[in-house]
Amino acid sequence: MTCEDIISELTWQTISISLNVSRTAVLNARAKGEFPASWYLGLNALCNENGIVCPDALFGFKGAAPRGAAA
Repeated sequence: MTCEDIISELTWQTISISLNVSRTAVLNARAKGEFPASWYLGLNALCNENGIVCPDALFGFKGAAPRGAAA
């Protein structure tokens, strides 16, 4: 499952309205191939309601810095 797949299944309009984000934001996520981490809870819930798999890897979560690395 990719960002494009999820957007195609749900439609950009549904995502835009449900998450209160612009059409441009949804289309930018599709082009980037990654959803903003701040969309995780809302988009994951929306996908669950519609029986769509929503992999965590599609979101731009920041990983922990390696030990000893400057923050």
